[in-house]
Amino acid sequence: MHLAQLLLIPFLIQNAAVRIDTSSRPGVQKPFTAPFQTMATVPKLPRVDLNACPFEGCKFGKWTATVKVAVYSTWEPTRKPVTSLSKGEEVTALTGVNVVLQPGSGAFDRDVPAYGATKGDIAYSYRECGEGAVDIWVRGRFIPCADPDFSSKNGYGCQRNCDGHWDSLGRSEWWAQIRLRNGSSGWVLVNGNFEGTDALE
Repeated sequence: MHLAQLLLIPFLIQNAAVRIDTSSRPGVQKPFTAPFQTMATVPKLPRVDLNACPFEGCKFGKWTATVKVAVYSTWEPTRKPVTSLSKGEEVTALTGVNVVLQPGSGAFDRDVPAYGATKGDIAYSYRECGEGAVDIWVRGRFIPCADPDFSSKNGYGCQRNCDGHWDSLGRSEWWAQIRLRNGSSGWVLVNGNFEGTDALE
């Protein structure tokens, strides 16, 4: 090997190391994209989520009725009343079903690449996941438990420099399967009528 070739080796090694360091810089990483399911059209209604406990601190277990509560055979539209709970009666909540009857709706006020959204895109919200996170649909993407910085008319959510805004928060029902003291079970519509649903209280 010639002397010129020997002198060139350290230079090549140094350049190779520089190229490796450059490729590992944070600046060349791909921008964050929220996990999503491709869905060409908005979800059909009603949208049903099984095993749902749809708010921060939500928990099953020992609940106490705060008012008289009707108990039904099922959460589905074919339900029939089977009994009722008295105020103060204790039950065991086993699981729940969240039923979205009308999604929330709003729009992005600027481009948000993480959600594949551009300014003006309409967003629809579905199940609540807690801490402000919701399932959303936007531009052919269904994104579970997204947390867009949206403002809302009720004062919740983003206050300034927001990604978008909610025009409507939608309408949904949360049904819970319960076990009564006599061992029988049924379904109840949960709407502020039980104590013990929130572990943070």
